[in-house]
Amino acid sequence: MYEVKLKNHYQQTEPSLHFILKHIPIAIAVYDKDLRYIAISDRYLQYFNLKERDIIGKHHYDIFPELADKLRDIHMRCLSGATEKNNEDFFEKPDGSIIYSRWECSPWYRADGEIGGIITYTEDITEEKVAQDELKKREQLLSKIFEILPVGLWIADSNSKLLSGNKKGVEIWGAEPHVDVKEYGIFKARRLPLGKEITPDDWALAHTVKEGTTVVDEMLEIEAFDGKKKTILNYTAPVLDDQNKIQGAIIVNQEITDLKQIESDLLKSQERLSLAMEAAEYGLWDIDLDTQEVFLSSQFHRIQGYEPGELPTTINSYMEFIHPDDKAAVYNTVCRSVSGLKPFHIDFRIKHKSGEYIWVSSRGKPIDIDADGTSHRIIGAQADLTPRIKAEEAMLYAKLTTDNSNRIMGEVMKNISHELRTPLTSVLGFSDILLNKESHNLTEEQKKYIVNIYEGGQRLLSTVEKVLDFSKYSSIGMEQLSLKPIRIREIVSDTVDLLKLNASKKGLQIDTNVSSDFPTILADEYKLTEILYNLLENSIKFTDNQGKIKIEAELKGDRVLFSVFDNGIGIAEEDIGKIFDPFIQIDGSITRKYGGTGIGLALAKRFVELHGGNIWVESEPGKGSTFRFDIPIILK
Repeated sequence: MYEVKLKNHYQQTEPSLHFILKHIPIAIAVYDKDLRYIAISDRYLQYFNLKERDIIGKHHYDIFPELADKLRDIHMRCLSGATEKNNEDFFEKPDGSIIYSRWECSPWYRADGEIGGIITYTEDITEEKVAQDELKKREQLLSKIFEILPVGLWIADSNSKLLSGNKKGVEIWGAEPHVDVKEYGIFKARRLPLGKEITPDDWALAHTVKEGTTVVDEMLEIEAFDGKKKTILNYTAPVLDDQNKIQGAIIVNQEITDLKQIESDLLKSQERLSLAMEAAEYGLWDIDLDTQEVFLSSQFHRIQGYEPGELPTTINSYMEFIHPDDKAAVYNTVCRSVSGLKPFHIDFRIKHKSGEYIWVSSRGKPIDIDADGTSHRIIGAQADLTPRIKAEEAMLYAKLTTDNSNRIMGEVMKNISHELRTPLTSVLGFSDILLNKESHNLTEEQKKYIVNIYEGGQRLLSTVEKVLDFSKYSSIGMEQLSLKPIRIREIVSDTVDLLKLNASKKGLQIDTNVSSDFPTILADEYKLTEILYNLLENSIKFTDNQGKIKIEAELKGDRVLFSVFDNGIGIAEEDIGKIFDPFIQIDGSITRKYGGTGIGLALAKRFVELHGGNIWVESEPGKGSTFRFDIPIILK
């Protein structure tokens, strides 16, 4: 009866309070001096899972007996006039879940000024607490990454002021200056390769924060604050908010001082070895036993009367130049050397470009020997035993054919992955061969130079190997098609995804128009993707910020027609004819502004033609370009 009277009195005499308690987004409970419930908000019932219970008139500890010991002293202090609060408390629900809350408990007073009871306010902060904990974990993770990065990382605010640098960044610069653009004069650096000193307002960071530009691979020679000169690669990028407003920037410094020194020392070693070998009239050769590819030096070619690149680049093809009567002896000698891991020396006849056979002396030894005792390379030197190199040799040979030039370019690209390790191991191997006691063609002075080369090369080898372990190169054949079923819509979508980030940096949207029921055809997936990638990349490069790009594919009879539209800078009519030529840039100033090597469109043209298709461009300066290509339909 008491409960009903309290409830009816509360609802009838305080309709406005009833309305507030029903809708207020905070859990509120009002108690009398005996801690019996007088009034509660709907949120209180919801928060404590009391929705189905009528608790008016009931004692608070009867409803929550588990909280009696924890809250009794607090309630007593509040009934005495104190106000208690906790900005972060928690309790366990009956289902075992933990909820966090912010609460306050204070007395309420009757009209006569006496304390009538207490009132509690409880706010659910579980989501806020979880978010704070997650943010703290992320901050700790980012802080750890920030510290252990093997490159220098700096953070600047929207006013170009450097706020902090990680451990590696401080190590590179020798200090952690917190300065803005007006004080950049404390940094001393020259931009390589030109060597021009950088003014305070010309630092990449200043441009990035002011203009929103991203700078990559900027090579600098700096004077660090510890007094040391160092070579670094500098990268800067803006940090943008949701409205693309610049909030600051990040700067990455990668020190390459040791690598540049290795390159310099390697070049010197190569020059010295080259001079010594030319003086002794030796030609160098290097065979990759895993791929059967062979590298032949310029002097080696000259011994046989050829220009560099004219001789075969595989050992099986080169064996055809050996005199038929000597082939077996050469083959067996080399095989015994590889299996026995021993040096060899053999004299034999080789075919000269003139058609005659000349005598040569070849020495070699296996290298790159793994833990199983297997050699992966064999290198050596070859000398002409007949005085047949004459001054008019240069006039005997015609210009390389286009096909030969393309082959040479392909081989050069294959050798790029070995451009550091191969010369260095060759330096050591060739030096070792020349120092062999059977080498009688060297003077004492030449031997002295080669000893210096060998010892210097040994010191460099371990460092170079560590650097090259991070790099692997895998070549893909360009002259053959690998046909497979292709879904055009997926290829277009995947290619657009690859370039989305580049486009978004310039505020460009790439639209696509490919029918969902486009038939599956047979094509080379890699090469078709490369064609679309290069055309889209070209449009992104030459389309100004906020421009438009669109790619579509449609059936035209027995062919598929692809089109890439942009409203970029366009191409002058006189330049359209050479736009697909390799290594051609139509305008030097454009190249400097937009970058590029000039091979993307040439590569796209080559891959289109391999498919039996055609490629062309329609363009007008200032209005944009449309690149189109078609390929025959080969239905699955």
